[in-house]
Amino acid sequence: IVYDENLEIDIFAQMYTHKDGELVANRVVLPNSKVRIMEKGVWKKEVLHYKELHDWSNAHHLASLRNILGSWNVDLTAKDDHISNTVSQDCTLEAMPIEIADACIQGLKILKIHNDTNTLAREISLLPLYMGLNGLEQRQDKQYKEDAYTTVFRNNILTPNANEHWSDRKGRYSSRANAWILTKIIKLHNKEYYETTL
Repeated sequence: IVYDENLEIDIFAQMYTHKDGELVANRVVLPNSKVRIMEKGVWKKEVLHYKELHDWSNAHHLASLRNILGSWNVDLTAKDDHISNTVSQDCTLEAMPIEIADACIQGLKILKIHNDTNTLAREISLLPLYMGLNGLEQRQDKQYKEDAYTTVFRNNILTPNANEHWSDRKGRYSSRANAWILTKIIKLHNKEYYETTL
């Protein structure tokens, strides 16, 4: 896995968790690291360096992660057509159409919003809500997003903590954006609206 120009991670994995009755260790190997293998409870003297494991530029015979997982019958495609249509071929999120964005904002009414929560399935908290609202700026202008924030603030029931932290959390979460999470919030917490409108 190559991330940016600063981080590369090679993943060595096995489908089997036991070999000769022993647990097999799977490893994530970072650049400039060293690996010593233990065999039958005894450490081998040989130490493998990352550079010896990492001749990827000449290793054309290596399979892609998709091919490896595919050989194990692990399907990487989204099961929900709605979700698979939101991710483009270059793995970026598609901008939410204005009609769906408007419907989402209208569906976020009379819901209880918490400052923090364990899971979105249990309660709506500020982080996923802000992620969704921030994603609206992707296609529309900043004013549309700000109007959405105002509408959601006025039309919902905020816990005292959520009300107290509304502004500072908004700034803290400003870099996180995914408008499509609004559809999940509505599906979980305003199911009737989701089924009839979205």
